[in-house]
Amino acid sequence: MLAVVNNGTHFLADLVGALDRLTLDHEVLAGDRRLPATAIERYSGAILTGGHLHVYDPDHHPKVALDEQFLSMGEVPVLGICLGHQLIAHHHGAEVEPLPGLNDRLETIELLARRDPLFAGLPSRIRARLVHGDAVVTVPKPLVRLASSRTGENEAIRHVDRPIYGVQFHPELSAREGLTILNNFAGLCGKWTSSAATELPSTH
Repeated sequence: MLAVVNNGTHFLADLVGALDRLTLDHEVLAGDRRLPATAIERYSGAILTGGHLHVYDPDHHPKVALDEQFLSMGEVPVLGICLGHQLIAHHHGAEVEPLPGLNDRLETIELLARRDPLFAGLPSRIRARLVHGDAVVTVPKPLVRLASSRTGENEAIRHVDRPIYGVQFHPELSAREGLTILNNFAGLCGKWTSSAATELPSTH
């Protein structure tokens, strides 16, 4: 079962609807709660939603306690969307900064690592919906960049040896390509082992 960690996204119904269409079992959990480790272990993976927090705000941590709990676990696959993407980046030392204004558009995303299992079955460019006011501006180790666009260099990231992915765009709003990404992520869940990292393709 997937945990959907709700950080206050306006698009929760869209995400739940997409998971329902894919017949993926899921449970929505509030991002500001913590769970016992034994409860975390019952989930095969976690999706961290968007929201209206700013990761550079020092007071944001209690509001995303469950997100940070999943990120600290290590072995549970995680997919961060929008704010979730920024939380992953910030958790690993990346810089996240405000944009001059809201970036709300349908954008062409260039997939730089098409062999990555998250992008299986997709072309080199996809159309995806962006709705964000902050952006990841650096991708330090242990993260790598997976996708970019003309309005953002870091549209998708991955941890080099842990099953952690972030996408700035909203797959739940991005038609067939978005459903493919969600389904690919679900396919990674429950199959991950610590040795799987050596099988992840390079981004070069």
